[in-house]
Amino acid sequence: ANLIRQGKLDQLENTMQSGAQYGMRLMDSAIQELLEKGIISGKEAYKKAINKAKFEQYKDIG
Repeated sequence: ANLIRQGKLDQLENTMQSGAQYGMRLMDSAIQELLEKGIISGKEAYKKAINKAKFEQYKDIG
């Protein structure tokens, strides 16, 4: 919350990645896991992703 209040949004992703041991995760990481498990389609993964470039290769699958 402090990073948001201080306007340091560029540091938020790194903070969340380093906080994985505390249960923090990025939306795209959760989407990637669901995609790899076959729970969601590539098309759905692309639609919901924050970083569209990361899921570009899947956008026409399923």
